[in-house]
Amino acid sequence: MDGCGKEIAGRSGEMTNEMESYKKKATYYILDTCTRCGRCAQKCQLHALVPRQGHYRIDLRFCDGCGICYEICPIGAVAKGSEADQ
Repeated sequence: MDGCGKEIAGRSGEMTNEMESYKKKATYYILDTCTRCGRCAQKCQLHALVPRQGHYRIDLRFCDGCGICYEICPIGAVAKGSEADQ
């Protein structure tokens, strides 16, 4: 489906459902203050943190929302979903 509720030829709502499940389970985000020390990536057993443009980002396909990145970051560059939305 596209954003207007119309179905795109040859596609079902599966992709939309898959993306919604990512949004529900991953509640942590890397802020721009990340110094790319790598501690979060080293501790993440699912390898959900990937380096990008001077900092890390969380790959929502792999993140299970455990919060180890939030707990381990020495400078608080990982925020919970509600904090990152502000």
